[in-house]
Amino acid sequence: MASSSDSEETYDELPNDLVDALAVESDPRVQRLRDLMRERGWVGWNRMEPLAGR
Repeated sequence: MASSSDSEETYDELPNDLVDALAVESDPRVQRLRDLMRERGWVGWNRMEPLAGR
């Protein structure tokens, strides 16, 4: 995680994407969990942030 000059936090997507890919490969139920969370307005299970526009 890096801070920008306006002190708004930004996230590097690569580590999150790698964790997501590993989890999905390890257990197919994780994909369903991710789909359900997205349907309910969340970015993902490893970054608990609301989707933009919700």
